[in-house]
Amino acid sequence: MPTKNRLSISEARRMLTELVDRAAYQGKEFIITRNGKAMARIVPMAEAQSEFVKLVRATVADSKDILRELE
Repeated sequence: MPTKNRLSISEARRMLTELVDRAAYQGKEFIITRNGKAMARIVPMAEAQSEFVKLVRATVADSKDILRELE
């Protein structure tokens, strides 16, 4: 599981290239904050794609269940 590091928006702006490289090549995840509140994440692309595929599969499965109930 990637380590979650928290950075302010201004820190992330200064370090964006490094953060993207660390996400892409080391699998690190970063939480970007504004006034201490989490606003966004930088994650490896493979992780983002995996999360998206899981969400789509769950949505499709839920839809099939709903359609079955209506039959």
